Amino acid sequence: MKVAPRIAEDLKNLAQKTAMSQTDVIKSVIFQIESDVLESRKPALMRELSTLSLFAA
Repeated sequence: MKVAPRIAEDLKNLAQKTAMSQTDVIKSVIFQIESDVLESRKPALMRELSTLSLFAA
């Protein structure tokens, strides 16, 4: 997976601090995003996510 150097360094540091693999760290982050944004159905977060997805496309 290609990410910005700063993000790669953050993932590496988090993996070292948690004794998890980078894959498990990424999976955990994705799970947390899913819990915080998608399952909570907070309208403000859903609008912001929708707006961000337009810029990413």
